[in-house]
Amino acid sequence: MGSKLVVMIIDDDAVNNTVCSLIINRAQFAASVSTFLRASDALASLRESMKKQDTLPDIIFLDINMPVMNGWDFLDEFTPMIPLLPKPIMLYMLSSSVYHEDVSKARAYPIVRDYLPKPLTANILNRIREEIEAQA
Repeated sequence: MGSKLVVMIIDDDAVNNTVCSLIINRAQFAASVSTFLRASDALASLRESMKKQDTLPDIIFLDINMPVMNGWDFLDEFTPMIPLLPKPIMLYMLSSSVYHEDVSKARAYPIVRDYLPKPLTANILNRIREEIEAQA
């Protein structure tokens, strides 16, 4: 199933987005990866994809600390969209924040599957792949 996955990365750090994309591609984790430097652009893309119902991601990796619209703002706007989605989306917080409050807050959102520390690694992707395969 891994090679059919569509992944979205939302992080204001272009270098991190590039590195994550490379790791995902090298691990043959997904068929496609889209990256967004602004959470508002990612939300606009998701809204457009909901209309077409063909390009929605299976997995979103979301950073917390971003300018203008941070990860929490994204979650607050994305959460009401969840019942309208034609398929489930797995969302993972991917952050360099080590604050316990951030971890607790992330886990309070039902949509957040896990809080992952940066950097994204092949081991993290393998763990996610195993979870997906176990659910299949």
